[in-house]
Amino acid sequence: YWFTGLLMTPLDETLNIIGRLTGAFPNEYFPSMRSEILGDWLQARLMTLPAFAKQGIPLYVFESPASTWMPGYFQWSALIAGGLYLAIRQLLSDTFFTVRNFWLNFVVEKMYIQQRQDKFNEVLRKKNEELSSIEMQSEFLKKEVRNLSSTLLIDPLTKAYNRRFFAEKVRELFLKLQNEQGVMTIMMVDIDHFKKVNDTYGHLIGDEVLTKVAEVIQKLTPEDCFCCRYGGEEFIVLMPSHLYPHVLHRGEIIRKEMLKQRFANLTDFQASVSIGVGSVDFSSIHSEGKIPHYDDLIKLADDALYQAKTNGRNQVKGLSVDSVDSVD
Repeated sequence: YWFTGLLMTPLDETLNIIGRLTGAFPNEYFPSMRSEILGDWLQARLMTLPAFAKQGIPLYVFESPASTWMPGYFQWSALIAGGLYLAIRQLLSDTFFTVRNFWLNFVVEKMYIQQRQDKFNEVLRKKNEELSSIEMQSEFLKKEVRNLSSTLLIDPLTKAYNRRFFAEKVRELFLKLQNEQGVMTIMMVDIDHFKKVNDTYGHLIGDEVLTKVAEVIQKLTPEDCFCCRYGGEEFIVLMPSHLYPHVLHRGEIIRKEMLKQRFANLTDFQASVSIGVGSVDFSSIHSEGKIPHYDDLIKLADDALYQAKTNGRNQVKGLSVDSVDSVD
């Protein structure tokens, strides 16, 4: 209505001015031009209009009867002007409310979508935080499992594999090489007079000797070999696919290297080792049925170690199923 009033007020004043100057529009300024008959007729017709249609219509439409010198002229012009006014006012009103409703719907819809988007982003952020927390916990658990596995399979003193690892690995490698008709070799290393070392120099020196033996073995054996602490002062090395003469030569290198080691500034002390090597070539016809189980191969290496110790220690002895003889 504000917009309609703003639009119609100048129009109303303009028509009044034209009427005063030309007399074309009889109105309240020209009472002598009123016609009682046509005026009553027009008033009667206008009274039938609904109340809302009368609001905002210029006064000259209702209060100015037809001209006495031009019967019927102002009757129809007033009706046409009133109808046009009502039509324009309704059009403007509909346009205003349409634009307003469209704008309100647009704003409300935009706000609704933004609220839904914000809610979705918040839920997504919380889910991402939960996922990150789960991933961190998973990594922590994996690390704990690796540490636990290392604790279960690694000897804490020498950092070599323990006997549990050896029991699992020797079975796996033995069956694999047996099926593939390959070579399986085991080297057993025993520290000479280890009890005497502990009794004479103390357990700290004894632990240092154990650690040094493990370091020398791991340094002088190929990466595909596995050094394991088999007993108190005894180590066993799994050397899959390594030929018997090569392992004997490697054992001799380890034995000589141990004699070069020094411990806690004890210049008069040398730690020596005795080494036994057991080997089987599954592709040889001489080995067929002689080593059916990996325990038999371990016993073969242990027999070779026993020969090295009974022959004076600080030496390498070996046994192969091809010859079943001691080899220096």
